[in-house]
Amino acid sequence: MTGLKLYGRDKDDVAIISSYMQDALLRSSDMTRLASPPRFVAMGSRFCWEATDKPQRVRTALQIGNVSAMRTKHIERAKSPQILSLLSLNFDETDAPAGTLTLIFAGGAEISVCVEACEIIMEDVSEAWNVRSRPEHKDVRSRPEHKDVRSRPKHKTE
Repeated sequence: MTGLKLYGRDKDDVAIISSYMQDALLRSSDMTRLASPPRFVAMGSRFCWEATDKPQRVRTALQIGNVSAMRTKHIERAKSPQILSLLSLNFDETDAPAGTLTLIFAGGAEISVCVEACEIIMEDVSEAWNVRSRPEHKDVRSRPEHKDVRSRPKHKTE
């Protein structure tokens, strides 16, 4: 399998990158904000949704440029590293081309990255390896506190 390298400059590009990054596993200790040039970088284990024969994962780098501010929710870097499962990436434009890129993780954790302009790069940095199963998403509509939330598609285990 050839590694992916994707660039994003707007909401539609971020949606495509989000679909490839869905279910990536990231350690909180493998994410940081760098000052010069201002950017947020993270390294994780991305599930290869594009692999059709066997379930696979690949080490993937994610970089967000033009960072002006960053906020986290329910992420504790001071303690032992958390393993976070990425659900989605969203870009909300506030004052074109500025906006906020939000990484949403299972369990309510979030990272909001304020940017002067949307610039995101996702790049696979290793060979893929086989894993035992595909991630599954339970139907959250069955929970009383989530009656109006649409469920994510279920992914069958092979």
